[in-house]
Amino acid sequence: MTSHSTTNTSEELQEKIFQPIEGYEKLPLVSLEEACHPLISKCQNLENSIAEAKTCSPNLADGLTQDMSAAIYLYTMESPKLYKTLNYTLRSENRQELKDWCSYLKLLLTALYKLKPVGKQTVWRGVKHDISNDYQIGRHYTWWSFTSCTASIAVQQSTLFLGLTGPRTLFSIECSNGRDIKKYSAVQHEDEILLMPGLYLEVVSKLGPSSGLHIIHMREKPPPHTLLPPPFIIGVPLRQNRKDKRVNLSDSCFPWRKLDGQPGICVEGLCSNPFCQAFNQQVIIPIGLTKFDVVASTSTLCPMCKKYVAPNACGFTNCRWRWYGKRQENGKAPRDCSGDWQHADDAYHYFDGDSIGTNERWRQLVLEAQESL
Repeated sequence: MTSHSTTNTSEELQEKIFQPIEGYEKLPLVSLEEACHPLISKCQNLENSIAEAKTCSPNLADGLTQDMSAAIYLYTMESPKLYKTLNYTLRSENRQELKDWCSYLKLLLTALYKLKPVGKQTVWRGVKHDISNDYQIGRHYTWWSFTSCTASIAVQQSTLFLGLTGPRTLFSIECSNGRDIKKYSAVQHEDEILLMPGLYLEVVSKLGPSSGLHIIHMREKPPPHTLLPPPFIIGVPLRQNRKDKRVNLSDSCFPWRKLDGQPGICVEGLCSNPFCQAFNQQVIIPIGLTKFDVVASTSTLCPMCKKYVAPNACGFTNCRWRWYGKRQENGKAPRDCSGDWQHADDAYHYFDGDSIGTNERWRQLVLEAQESL
């Protein structure tokens, strides 16, 4: 393992409250050479490292271009330690210091977002200090830099990393959005899982199983607001057939069908505002992880013009979900109905209990979405 892969200094994992990392996502994608041009004075011998990264990064799978692959490769190289300078800047309270990094962040994060998340997994990160008192059970913390972890706890026992003696803190992190970058890394024998900047974590428990060793169990949680906007619009294409109940997400969608990066409930409907660019279009309103009464709510607003949209479809992504409510057929009393818990992966899952447009109508429809188990 390279030195950046599994250990931090204690300063890197301190709780800090900063402004979100934003603005980079509005930049165009450029070549790795152009993206790194503002960084030449910050990283020694950077131009030669870029050339090496491009040579070692042919076009691979996952929809990555050579420049995208090379952006990951360059991040993992031990020389010129670009990762160290970048992460130091990400942890800076002065967000203006990120300006020179924005084009590279756009390229790197675009590459990482195109890789499929590893899903629910426990990964490990070590610190050769006792910082257990800095983390309190039940509190939430934000890690602002990229965090390189390993899926194998055995790696931490090496003296190159955490070792077996001295004051140590080992983080056990339940994550869902990490990326496996092994085949794009400069050190491909590593099983490195890279976590994104703006990682929002809850401390679940703490343990001191042996002298000098402290284990902190943390769990990735949805942040209270967007800390890192995605590098491109991630949304839901219009389904070609109403029988399609699962639709893959896409980065080529209309802005009124984009998701906000949060898991959970989404509501759809036609925008009826003739002055809106989404007029007469099926728009998506992300709701999140919550309980939501579709019939009673008046908060389903077009994402473009903020006018009310009458719901005509519902969907879910990256969560466990269920529904319950009351439906009524003409001339009959309303009847209770409900569905069992179901799982939605990182695609878009349409609600299959929808009877809008039939001879039965909803009197109540409550959707509930929670974090996936």
